[in-house]
Amino acid sequence: MKKQVTLIIFIILLCGYLYAGSQYVYLTNGFEPSAINLALGGNPIAAVNFWHNDPLTSYSNPAFTSLHKGISYSSSNYNFMKLSSDIGTLDYKASITAFGYKGIGLVASIIPGYTTESNYGETVTTNPQNIPGPTIELIDRANVYGLSIDLKEFSNNFIQNVTILPKGTDLALGLNYIRNSNTLTGQTRYAHSFDFGVLGTMSLVNRKLFQIEGALGVSMFNVFNNSQDKLLSDGEETIYRRLNIASGISSSTRNPSYRKEQSFGVQNLSSLRILGGRCLEYASDELSYGFGAELGLCDVLFLRVGKHKNEEGLIEGKTYGAGLRVHYRNLIGIRYDYAHFPVVSGFEDKTSHSFGFDVDLLGFLNPGKLCNEN
Repeated sequence: MKKQVTLIIFIILLCGYLYAGSQYVYLTNGFEPSAINLALGGNPIAAVNFWHNDPLTSYSNPAFTSLHKGISYSSSNYNFMKLSSDIGTLDYKASITAFGYKGIGLVASIIPGYTTESNYGETVTTNPQNIPGPTIELIDRANVYGLSIDLKEFSNNFIQNVTILPKGTDLALGLNYIRNSNTLTGQTRYAHSFDFGVLGTMSLVNRKLFQIEGALGVSMFNVFNNSQDKLLSDGEETIYRRLNIASGISSSTRNPSYRKEQSFGVQNLSSLRILGGRCLEYASDELSYGFGAELGLCDVLFLRVGKHKNEEGLIEGKTYGAGLRVHYRNLIGIRYDYAHFPVVSGFEDKTSHSFGFDVDLLGFLNPGKLCNEN
């Protein structure tokens, strides 16, 4: 019990220092769940990195899900902070299920029933006479439900003969609803907020075997500035709030056999992506920057490297990681991603592991159309 209580006190003090105290309860809303994003620089680049069919990336920009097809699922976990062996660690895990169809995207907390969870141990409750009561777990959870629309794909399927966007461009919009619950104060408390995201893309070079695409993404955590009543005093606490702006460029060398259905389902022989962005934490009025690059080989192996820097120097360092995706013609695939990311100075860097799968059931019924679209 001493270990668990010590850990709780440490985390509360740390979060109060980093995030101006009032929103430490919902600090985990700002954690980046995607190992792909962590390897490329973390939160700052998360608003633009839509190229992978990983539902966890739609947590930081709700617009992404509409850009993919079929059913997909991803989960990740990491030790956010490793303390001494006699105290313990702070464990964080996340999972999201997504569905995309004709430019409409949905995300939900289905398996295991929540999107993020941080477990801080246990504590013994007491009544007003200081008599010990039941032992409760100290848990911070968030459930996420979202809707997104890819305007180009949606209009092509449902508003035919109407041109909404210029040729070679696309625009996606998304909104996530986040419902928080936690027991960090000894009783269960609830709060809710909304996250908004937008992503614009433009084709810069579109040759038969070579393509270059640019993208700009913006996302806002707690876009309506929701808050909750303070527990022991008058006033309100602002729920975690952040603004992300990021851009990226992606080049790819196409596989000439892909359209002929003579390959093993590899659409790109190689790809190179460069991303950069920044995010503003409203509570502390601090800026963080992130930059990253990714090299992809045959849409199977991905090597990633990046840099993360906090304006106040609290978290700064190199990021890196790798990904492996075994798939067939983007119809079915399984993936694993790994990331190494710096934490507050004086503590051991964290490593994140992510697993996921995707399957496009409707694509199996018409694989020839998939080839023509790509």
